[in-house]
Amino acid sequence: QYRYAEDEYLLEPCMLTSMPEVSPDGTAYTCTLRDDLFFQDGEVFANDDKSARKITARDVAFSILRLADTRLRSPGFWLIRDRIRGLDAFQKRTEAAKEGDLSPYDDLFLHHSRTLGWDWRLLAALSYQESAFDPRALSWAGAQGLMQLMPATAAQMGVAATDVFDPAANIAAGCRYLKRIAALFSDITDPSERIAFTLAAYNGGYNHVRDAMALAEKYGASPRRWRDVSPYILRLSEPQYYRDPVVRYGYLRGTETEAYVRLILQRWHDYRGVARPPAGSQPTPASSKGQDGKFRSRVKSAEEWTP
Repeated sequence: QYRYAEDEYLLEPCMLTSMPEVSPDGTAYTCTLRDDLFFQDGEVFANDDKSARKITARDVAFSILRLADTRLRSPGFWLIRDRIRGLDAFQKRTEAAKEGDLSPYDDLFLHHSRTLGWDWRLLAALSYQESAFDPRALSWAGAQGLMQLMPATAAQMGVAATDVFDPAANIAAGCRYLKRIAALFSDITDPSERIAFTLAAYNGGYNHVRDAMALAEKYGASPRRWRDVSPYILRLSEPQYYRDPVVRYGYLRGTETEAYVRLILQRWHDYRGVARPPAGSQPTPASSKGQDGKFRSRVKSAEEWTP
């Protein structure tokens, strides 16, 4: 049982006898599987049919590898990724949230967000979605650091390979890249709308977002309003739509991009209500204080943001 800010909740394993033991460096997990789990054509769990094959550690490891594959993972991947990254990292974020901070990198988010003209808490929400505030994060595809920059992108943004895991360099490069993407959406004049489109392009690619905009316009929706375009982001995984003549760049696993934007905006909304600005800046009126005068965080955990 863990206490997250003011609320208590349980993390209940479904395939293990207890929560895993995590090594001090957060890279090794020791788990004990329940002995009543079987594979069967119908129900998977808690089957008494002894002729069915029991679930093994190899099966669990394979399921985690599948979750790491963007072609297979579901919008709920972020929940699983957060658990995989380690209870130690989760507990560190919890302690920071109790004090009203969002991460150990709030000062950097505040500083570099000025490059974009974004609220620093939006940048923090994006970074959390990308890396769970892990500066050493490395995806299966090679994306690196807090902002999950691909090596080619990092190089284009002027970051040497030796510096890509440096938090300041990684965040600065990510902001430069976001600014470049945002400039490509100059035809979207509403700043809030441009943020959503920029986030979508950061995740799914600028050209795919333009394809979804073209579909929205073709079918009578506004191509410059995210709530009208996001359904067509989702439809870019359907042959009827990604083979449409107005679509130039083909298939996109739109569920991931749609969820990516939605979760970041939801988390940003929550962060704005609770986060204490870094030292040297003015508190926001929306921040909340306890009786002792300290800022309290009610930032939702990853479990609460499951799509």
